[in-house]
Amino acid sequence: MYSKCGKIDIARKVFDGMDRRDIVSCNAMIDGYGIHGLGKEALLLFNKMKGVGLEPDAVTFICLLSSCSHSGLVTEGKQLFNYMIQGPNIVPKMDHYICMVDLLGRSGLLDEACKFIDEMPFEPDVHVWGALLAACRIYKNVALGEEVSKKIQMLEPEGTGNFVLLSNMYSTVSRWDDAANVRIMQRDQGFKKSAGCSWVEINGITHAFFGGDRSHPQSEQINKIIDELLVEMTR
Repeated sequence: MYSKCGKIDIARKVFDGMDRRDIVSCNAMIDGYGIHGLGKEALLLFNKMKGVGLEPDAVTFICLLSSCSHSGLVTEGKQLFNYMIQGPNIVPKMDHYICMVDLLGRSGLLDEACKFIDEMPFEPDVHVWGALLAACRIYKNVALGEEVSKKIQMLEPEGTGNFVLLSNMYSTVSRWDDAANVRIMQRDQGFKKSAGCSWVEINGITHAFFGGDRSHPQSEQINKIIDELLVEMTR
C-alpha cells in the first residue's frame, strides 16, 4: 500500500520492522522498488533474500524483470531471465516473456525484442505484441508498429487497446490523418475504450468504481475522503 502511494521509504521501514519476512513480503517490496524505478534496490533486496535462504518464486522474477524494465537494467534483466530458466524450480510463463519484451523494447532494442519473440517456446499473445507495439510508439518505428498491430488485430479483433496504441503511434510522428482514421475505424466498428474500474470489498459487499462515475450512493463522502488522502500524500 505504501509503495503504491509513493511512500517507498515508509514501505521499507514497515518491511524492516517485520518480525518474519517471507517470500510474499519480499516480492511486495521488490515490486514497490520496481514501481518507482529503483531497480538496483530491487536487485539488492533479491540478493539479500537469497542470502538468508529464501527461495524466489515465479512472482519474484516477474517483479524483478519489471523492475529492470522500468530502470533500464537490460544486462541485469537478461541475467535474471537466464538464471530463472536454468534453475530447476521455476518454469517461465507468458508473463515472464512479456516482461522481457517490455525490457528490450523500452531500451530501444526492437530487433532483439523481435528475435526474442520468434524464439519463444509458445505462441506470443496480445500482451507480448502489445509490449512491442508500445515500444514502437516510443521509438517511432512505424513500419514495425503497423506489422505488430496487424498481429494484435488477428489475435483479438474485438480489442480496443490496439486501436489506441496505433493511433498514439501515428500521433507521435505527426501523422494526424492516419491517427484520425484509426479513431474513425474504431468508432465505425462499434468499439469504445473501456472506463477504468476498481473494486473494494467491505464487510462481504463488493463495491465497484468507474472513472468519472458518481452513481455510488456515498460518492460525495468517498470523494471527500480521497481529497483528504491526496493532501496527506503530498505532505
